[in-house]
Amino acid sequence: MEKQITIIGAGPVGSLAAIHACSSGHTIQLLERREVIGSPDHCAGLLSRSGLAKVGFPSLPENVVQNKKIRGAKFYSPSGFCFEVHRSSVQAIVVDREKFDQYLTSLAVKRGANLLKSCAVRKVAYQNQKKLVRLSCYHAREKKTITIDSFVAILATGIHQRLLQSSALPTLNRKRFLSGYQLLMEGVVDLNVEQLELFFGNIFSPGFFAWIIPINDTTAKVGLASSHGESKKRLERLLYKNPLTKGRFQRAKVIKQYGGIVLDRCWLNKTVYPGIMIAGDAAGQTKATTGGGVIFGGLAGILAGKAAKAAVKEQNNSRKFLSERYETQWKALLIKQLRAMALFRWLLNRLNDKALDYAFQTVSAEGLNEIINREGDIDEQSQIIFKLLKQRTVHKLILKLLPHLTFFP
Repeated sequence: MEKQITIIGAGPVGSLAAIHACSSGHTIQLLERREVIGSPDHCAGLLSRSGLAKVGFPSLPENVVQNKKIRGAKFYSPSGFCFEVHRSSVQAIVVDREKFDQYLTSLAVKRGANLLKSCAVRKVAYQNQKKLVRLSCYHAREKKTITIDSFVAILATGIHQRLLQSSALPTLNRKRFLSGYQLLMEGVVDLNVEQLELFFGNIFSPGFFAWIIPINDTTAKVGLASSHGESKKRLERLLYKNPLTKGRFQRAKVIKQYGGIVLDRCWLNKTVYPGIMIAGDAAGQTKATTGGGVIFGGLAGILAGKAAKAAVKEQNNSRKFLSERYETQWKALLIKQLRAMALFRWLLNRLNDKALDYAFQTVSAEGLNEIINREGDIDEQSQIIFKLLKQRTVHKLILKLLPHLTFFP
């Protein structure tokens, strides 16, 4: 089987790549290892409105959106010191990730992509003589191995590293993988449907944070990630034993539970090879501050799709050609943001709980939350991070915190 463009992975990144690669006369194959697109769901589904607009979706179908009212957030320190950010306009929405993924895939198919589900790609390799990428696949439904030759292949395989390993391509640093766990709960008390809640503390969420994302007045997605594992036990401890939260979940019912991996500061520097591009979580194009990857990965997927389309048109799948149209462009768009967020995460991870308490108190007392509220952006965080680091108050804060820094892995 020979195709001009093959995209591995029918998540948001792969589907966006397919949408932008589609063109009259091009044969595009979209491969997905799962039978049901978007299932199982491993994501909180919080997406900024500005980010969605950037990837071409200022609005989504009603059945995809679970909450379209998020205007702000509350941030809690380990001892309960709190500051808030809130805006008059909606900043983010919560989506059903399974339905969101399926919606994007359906658009890719409408644009002309051929979708093949239950097809796991086991290896990709560039054939120098033929100038093609050969994909070895196993089709679970038909229980047979198939081979696909493609002029260009885009790897949007998510967090899974097996294909990269088997294809002798670089993989992400597994030491930067955080263990995540999330519950969908009904009957939660004291939810504000317009406000996220984020909890910081090294006892229950070392290396990251916990979250409550409201869907309605009584239903929420509740989860955390941890650099020290045991995320399920840590989440249970937070919900049922922490003084800040335990009274709100005693009668709540768990509707759904799922685990996953959150990436922490581990993007690939090299994402292009002859005939091959790597995009999304597979390339580590995620925000170190929040773990979100749909918007950044989506922007990279769009660039990869356009690069693949140009490669077929020009009949040039060389590394140089693809690098100029994909790797150079995604780095120009995202690398400053990735580095700024990685720096902020690195600093945050070195604060013990006493230091976190003091930092939260200072943010509120000195009005730093007003700067965040006025100029912060959910996706493009570099501007607010560097602005805060220039504040004299923050300089004094850093000096005050130095004795409390810790350096755990």
